[in-house]
Amino acid sequence: MWKIGNIEIKNKVVLAPMAGICNSAFRRIVKEMGCGLIYTEMVSDKAICYNNCKTIDMLYMTEEERPISQQIFGSDKDSFVEAAKFIIMNMPEKEKLIKFREEYYNEKENSYKKGSLKLEDKWIINKTNKLVSEITTNIDNYDLGIAIDKLYSFIWNEFCDWYIEFAKISLYSGVDEEKVQTAYVL
Repeated sequence: MWKIGNIEIKNKVVLAPMAGICNSAFRRIVKEMGCGLIYTEMVSDKAICYNNCKTIDMLYMTEEERPISQQIFGSDKDSFVEAAKFIIMNMPEKEKLIKFREEYYNEKENSYKKGSLKLEDKWIINKTNKLVSEITTNIDNYDLGIAIDKLYSFIWNEFCDWYIEFAKISLYSGVDEEKVQTAYVL
């Protein structure tokens, strides 16, 4: 274990920032594989301040990715500070995510309370569960190529093309409960 300031990092494996690759889905996969610290792509402070859609999409992160380092570049101190504030304000607090899980998830039954999830959340959870089952079977049968193809297809088609687009509506709605619920599912 090592530290940067007061942040503890479990190991010295660090994901280097890679433009066009380090989206949230990729970062979570790398984190699950044991990465200690994750860096995001570098984003422009001005693009954040001007609410550029592509840049705002690049800022998306989940609690599972922590500790995470968001890279911002710019030359103007004021816009740099505003960009940092925007990032901090748009990440739900860890306690809220934990509270959501405690209130709505039944661990014994591996299910959520009725009415606690939106249709798109149920859809992606079902797709994910089906994918995990299929990939487990593929790996057990040594069909690694098929497993990788299914995972790749799921990440780019269902997750990135569909679910992330649905999630943006809740994340940018300003309604704290929706934001926490969506961040939890992500």
